[in-house]
Amino acid sequence: MNKDFFNAVKEARPNFFYAAHHETMAHALEQAASTPTRLIIEAPPRFSKSTFASEIFPAWFMRQYRGKKFWGLYATENLASNFSRCVKELRDAPKTAYRATGFNAKLTGEVFDMIVMDDPMSEHDAQRALKNSAVYEESFEHYRSYIRTRLRVGGSVVLIVTRQLPNDLADRLKKDPREEWKVLSFPAIADEGTPEERSAWPDFWSLEELQSTRSMLTPAQWAASYQQQTEVNG
Repeated sequence: MNKDFFNAVKEARPNFFYAAHHETMAHALEQAASTPTRLIIEAPPRFSKSTFASEIFPAWFMRQYRGKKFWGLYATENLASNFSRCVKELRDAPKTAYRATGFNAKLTGEVFDMIVMDDPMSEHDAQRALKNSAVYEESFEHYRSYIRTRLRVGGSVVLIVTRQLPNDLADRLKKDPREEWKVLSFPAIADEGTPEERSAWPDFWSLEELQSTRSMLTPAQWAASYQQQTEVNG
């Protein structure tokens, strides 16, 4: 597997339609692998964030950094099992170097060099949070009091997320002064609302398809899930 992560992705998915956000995302993940980092990547549904961060990145990381350990956390145990199978097909590293679990799992006595939380809060969680803001507070406290304590000194944490609501996990992490997070935010439509409005990934999503999706959602739903904006008017 190529030492350059983006080239490794292209080797693993040679027939993929790549866009600018893919290269930016790949370089940020590669930097997180080599330098202690707190990274949030915000992107719409089906923008390949999980393909990069939860399928190819774990396998690449374990090949490039043998002896280091990777923990992937997901909304459900079923998702964790699915990603674990994908990684198994690509990796060449000891089984003990990789763990994939649900977000609320606890791995007693283990520490990790890389922790990736990939959309750890489900749509069901978002619906619950509409009625009870404590849902996101609980997720944040679980990160602070448990997940963060499993990180080895000099390790990195990455949150891959499609935004949901104000004060969701991404919001709370960014507002916490105890850690400084680098944020990459990718909207589905660039320059939205201007004459230059265009798809950020035209080879996969046409502007017409995105506009049609926008018409079927409330302004708040569209802004959060597709534009990564949780504060909107209307």
